[in-house]
Amino acid sequence: MGIVNAIKAVLGDLKDNPIADAPTVPTAPVRQAAAQETGAFQTFAAVAATPSIALERAPQEASAASPVSAAQPAGERKGWTAIDDSFVVPFPLERVWSFMGDLPSVTGCLPGAELIEHDAEKVKGKIAIKFGPMSANFAGAARLERDDAAHRAVMRGAGQDNISRSKANGDVTYALSDEANGTQTRVAVTLEYMLQGPLAQFSRSGLVKDFVRRMIADFGMRITAQLGGADAPDSAALQSRFNVGSLVWSVLWGRIKRLFGRGE
Repeated sequence: MGIVNAIKAVLGDLKDNPIADAPTVPTAPVRQAAAQETGAFQTFAAVAATPSIALERAPQEASAASPVSAAQPAGERKGWTAIDDSFVVPFPLERVWSFMGDLPSVTGCLPGAELIEHDAEKVKGKIAIKFGPMSANFAGAARLERDDAAHRAVMRGAGQDNISRSKANGDVTYALSDEANGTQTRVAVTLEYMLQGPLAQFSRSGLVKDFVRRMIADFGMRITAQLGGADAPDSAALQSRFNVGSLVWSVLWGRIKRLFGRGE
């Protein structure tokens, strides 16, 4: 009965952080196809609804809503959530650092992300996901700040979901360090974000944080594949990888093992 009780304890997160259904919106053809899937956590093409307005306006609106300096730690910013994780890439630091500065290549390693335009420091794009009843399609802009000497970078961005009208501010900080006598590179990632609107209640769930960590690990595997010359997984592979049932069980099993002191 110990495992059953552990599962009940984990599922208690969902009771404390109820997930509201996504607001009703007109159904686009591409989303009709997605709705026929049996609960897969999948990416889908963003609805072509004049994203330029959201792209230009989102950073200003989000900044106005949160006047706190982006340089402050997330723990000191009211309403912000921070998630720390890391992964190891089996390539030397300088090669990984160079790759991480190639915005189109990095975007290709993010499931559901689409690059609209970019230069050396600024980027505009969108990212779309579907998770059961919740759909999100964020369009926004970001600026990349890189410190070549420290091998550290911060991407600060803001955007708006054109489905739920939720707004987001986010900082992604990554720092590279040598591993295994310089033959490998550890990428330490800190994701800090604030959501406003219907999706805000969803953002702090412990299960959601675990899902984000799984996605960061997947991001690391995609970088490894790209650096190794392999193509990133195709859309069919993405749907298989981000299956809700398998991810839920993976997260639950990880938590059960931690409860019994076995670790991940």
